[in-house]
Amino acid sequence: MKKKSLIGLGALVASAAVLASALPAQAFTPTLSEVRYLAGPPEADWDDSWNDLALTSDAATAVWSTSSATFIVDVASNTATTITGSEGGNSLILDPTGTYAYLAEETGVMSDTGTIFKVDMATKAIVATWLVDTANSSSHMFFSADGSSLFVLGATGSWPNTEVAVAKVNLSSGVVTTYEEGNSGFYPSQPAYDTASGLIYIPTSDTATGNAWSWNVFDTASNTFSDLAWTDSGELSYCDFQSGVLACLVDDTVDYVATIDATGGVVSSANVDTAVSDADSVTLTPDGTQAYVYGDDGGFNNAELIDMTTMSSVLVLNMSTDYQNVVKVAPDAGQIWFTADYVRDYDGGYQVVQFAEPKATLPDTGLDSTATAVTAVSLGAAGVLLLGLYRARRRAATSAK
Repeated sequence: MKKKSLIGLGALVASAAVLASALPAQAFTPTLSEVRYLAGPPEADWDDSWNDLALTSDAATAVWSTSSATFIVDVASNTATTITGSEGGNSLILDPTGTYAYLAEETGVMSDTGTIFKVDMATKAIVATWLVDTANSSSHMFFSADGSSLFVLGATGSWPNTEVAVAKVNLSSGVVTTYEEGNSGFYPSQPAYDTASGLIYIPTSDTATGNAWSWNVFDTASNTFSDLAWTDSGELSYCDFQSGVLACLVDDTVDYVATIDATGGVVSSANVDTAVSDADSVTLTPDGTQAYVYGDDGGFNNAELIDMTTMSSVLVLNMSTDYQNVVKVAPDAGQIWFTADYVRDYDGGYQVVQFAEPKATLPDTGLDSTATAVTAVSLGAAGVLLLGLYRARRRAATSAK
């Protein structure tokens, strides 16, 4: 073999080794890997309603609320600590670092006032409270892109004189400002927040105009509302926004998931499997390439994974739970958590969490992480071997001279 051929092959092998080591891991085909009963309420309170769940990105800690209390749970040991001072929340959110949890708690049933509690995750104590009109049973929370403010979406007033509203909590000064210009007579469904544009898309129905569906769009930069019309078939219910993708679940004769453009038009759509025909939520993975739709077929729960690039069904996860609730993503752990109130063959109210792992949020390259590492090592070893052969051949040629 000529010197140039050996050098060329060695360079090719080295380049291939570097390429293989740089490839991302293969997407994991989700399966239900565990049924986990989160510690929390005593047996006497097992009939409590599950309200919300928040997870740290590594899924090491869970915060969950019922109708009577809120708990911080160390997932590995399944040890729960009750947050003293909370009587049970409606919705939860963790800051990106997992340092603080924020809990929206309604003052009374269908009340027009509520409280936001700031909870230190280390001490598990409430360190600040704010009175917020929109902290009610329909509330949803988002952080501003810079983390300086908390937006609490809900409704003000009492039924039927309700109005979609957004409260902005300045997390430094504690000043709360409420903006009440949304559609009237309706409690908003699951909204979607685009941190890049600062727009929050709130699917609502305006009873004053014959239950016509649209999005109330709240601009967090100008603190103003606008209306984005929905002209396709079906009723808007749940939305999510990740990595430039706005996706909504639509209740229709056949439920479907649609990606939406800036004008409110459908870009692409996929029908939901009949196993999740009573669809209850849609959750996008952080890269916006996958959506999990959660619902049931009239019996127990199922979750469907939809590929958002091809708008096709990947699989349906069959579950043994009932009364579905929320879906949460723990990106660093590669886990999708599905929560529900009841488990099959168990006539009780103790909550159950099911999740799939690992790295369900990564794109599929055809190589899993183990194969990638082995390939890189093998190619690197081949490069060393070829280099050794080249040097031995060169020494032999020199001796012959």
